Amino acid sequence: MKDWATALCMANEASFDSFIASSVPQFAHIFKTSHTAGTPPGTRRGSEGGELADAICSQLGLKPGSLSE
Repeated sequence: MKDWATALCMANEASFDSFIASSVPQFAHIFKTSHTAGTPPGTRRGSEGGELADAICSQLGLKPGSLSE
C-alpha cells in the first residue's frame, strides 16, 4: 500500500490528498465508547442505603449508614 500511495502522490497530488482526507484513521476504533461502558440494568447508582448495607455494617462492627459516607 505504501508503494501505491507514493505513486499516487507523485502522479496526482490532489487525488492523493482527497484519498487521505476520506480515509479513516488507523486506530480510531480504540477511542470509541464501548458497549460495556454503561451501568448494567437493575443496579443502583449512588450511595443508597438499604438492608444489605446495614447487614454489612453490622458484620464489620460499624454503625448503620456509615458505608454511604
